[in-house]
Amino acid sequence: MLLPSWTDWVFQARRRSSFQRNRENALCFPGTIGYETLDSTVSRKAKRPLPPRTSRMNRARRLQSARHWLATQTGRTPVQIAKSYRKRYGVDWPCAIHELSQLGVQLDSAWVAQLNRSLLGAHRARRETADTQAMADCEQADSNDEFAYIAGYTPNGFPFGVTWDEWRQSAPESCPTDSENECPF
Repeated sequence: MLLPSWTDWVFQARRRSSFQRNRENALCFPGTIGYETLDSTVSRKAKRPLPPRTSRMNRARRLQSARHWLATQTGRTPVQIAKSYRKRYGVDWPCAIHELSQLGVQLDSAWVAQLNRSLLGAHRARRETADTQAMADCEQADSNDEFAYIAGYTPNGFPFGVTWDEWRQSAPESCPTDSENECPF
């Protein structure tokens, strides 16, 4: 029969004493480390994976990486290279065009001008859509067929505010022009 060594005995004694301390603390502080929670595992929130490495690069690293990547793009037109670059590195069109020109890729100036016009038109259309949507929301919320301005609603759900007749009566008939040099105030 093998006898435990002196170090094994000390280790087991220390482990028993720390277990005893944790058990005593659990009696003082319910829900902390105790006899029933020593063997249970702590659940942690799962970490989200990082986006692709090429999407996390700054401009200097993209340019360095793109030099090697461009060597593999044989037999492709500059337009195809620009589309692939934009998708691979997760940048917008102006950034892709600027960086490819820094790398020496010759892009057709007519294509770049057409792309800029297209981007400007898309931006303008989004802005106009947002403006018309905001105006429609404001008009629906603040007026209806009976009221020019709805100040609020009663507890029963009836609107109150300024009616269209009151609005027309309070509007000034004519506004002085700048040529008359009169201040309306």
